[in-house]
Amino acid sequence: MEKDKKLERWSEYISELFDDDRNEDLTLQGIPEGPEIMREVENTIKNMKTGKATGPDMISTEMMQALEGAELNAITKLLNKLYETGEIPKEMLQSFFIILPKKNKERQSVNNIVQ
Repeated sequence: MEKDKKLERWSEYISELFDDDRNEDLTLQGIPEGPEIMREVENTIKNMKTGKATGPDMISTEMMQALEGAELNAITKLLNKLYETGEIPKEMLQSFFIILPKKNKERQSVNNIVQ
């Protein structure tokens, strides 16, 4: 398979993988604030898996887990602002996919993976 066709097929595969065709009507009830939401942010960060590669921002999970008080408050405010406005910076919408073969398994080509 030539390179352009492989890239096109990967694009189709990823689009299908993350496609969400649910027709649910989501109604927002307002945005709770205060210590309860900050605890939720703190618990979410605490439960993130460690030992993973960083993204393009070079911020590791371990760095996030070291945050305290004012830093957690700033992240909570940022997340609330994103939630309130519905505006997400384009940098936060970027995803990078790196295909890694599994150990002790037959190496699969894109043809075998996404047919």
